[in-house]
Amino acid sequence: MQCLKHASAIDIPVFDKLIQLEISFGSYSWDLLANLLQRSHKLEVLMINKESQKYAKGQESRWSHPLLVPECLLHLKTFCLREYQGLETELDFVGYIMQNARVLETMTIFLSSSLGSEEKLQIRRHLSILQRNFETCQIVFH
Repeated sequence: MQCLKHASAIDIPVFDKLIQLEISFGSYSWDLLANLLQRSHKLEVLMINKESQKYAKGQESRWSHPLLVPECLLHLKTFCLREYQGLETELDFVGYIMQNARVLETMTIFLSSSLGSEEKLQIRRHLSILQRNFETCQIVFH
């Protein structure tokens, strides 16, 4: 991720045989993640190890929805996000995955250990409400 973070979308190669992608990144990489998804057509498993970030309200980097839904979301079956903090951009990204990954079977969310029990409960409730619209996807919390 470090070497690709300054690459433009056309500089990122097409990963036409990539089925599983596990990446680690900080907040600067939401745009890069969008570009990687656009270039990974057959992706079935996406695992994101996100670095914990501290932001003032509204200061976190934003996930911006790609203009075209990545083709890989037609095949994505498993999604895992580690270090979920309940940030608005994370919620946007998770909602985007749920809305567009038509065959998604399992979404595993690892809640940040820095969150309090009340925050964790609130996040679980919020994501469970989203899940009601996508009955084929099971959300597992850790």
